Amino acid sequence: MFLLSACSDFYEAQTGAWWEPWWLILWNAGCGAGVGVMIFWYIKINGSWAATKAKLRQPVFRRKPSKQEEGIEQDESYPEST
Repeated sequence: MFLLSACSDFYEAQTGAWWEPWWLILWNAGCGAGVGVMIFWYIKINGSWAATKAKLRQPVFRRKPSKQEEGIEQDESYPEST
């Protein structure tokens, strides 16, 4: 979907307008509708809008503690990170 949108942007740069020729506006509307469908599909996969928001608030990558760090007990000089 994003590749099709990029192709329409390239064509727009050549013509200078997004509404001429007439089929270019349909192409852009189709790309926008496709992105909307992908968003609704992603929400459906997650089960609900609330579940989707909760998932998007979580960090994508989490640093795993090394084996050495797992063995170290924390004391007052090394406060827990929150």
